[in-house]
Amino acid sequence: MPSTLVVWGQGLLQPIFDSCLTDTWPAIEGLRISRHVLDAKSVLQLVNAIWPYLESLDVSHTSLDAAAVCHLSQGDWPQLDSLCLSYNHFCAGGVQYLPAGNWPVLASLSLIDSGLEIQEPMPPHGVGP
Repeated sequence: MPSTLVVWGQGLLQPIFDSCLTDTWPAIEGLRISRHVLDAKSVLQLVNAIWPYLESLDVSHTSLDAAAVCHLSQGDWPQLDSLCLSYNHFCAGGVQYLPAGNWPVLASLSLIDSGLEIQEPMPPHGVGP
């Protein structure tokens, strides 16, 4: 049975949060951290914790900046197929680090409201009005 660890809320005490990220979690396939500020130290703890079967990581609404995304990209999660970074404003400066992650089966990446501007591609010459 898949297991998901959910760490949610702004009022979470930092020592409790820290203890969640300093252990080995062999049965956890999903991790959702939301509405809790992840600073550089917390992101490094997340990356250094042992998540051998992590398939889904949701760190939406965590105030990630470009430096935090850089640290996140150091995660070694070969089973990760879904990554949600939505509602963090790291802009293009953070996105540039994502290809460095060891996530060979990543199939879903959510970047909703992350400060990126998506521009419509230009139609091929001679096509359209």
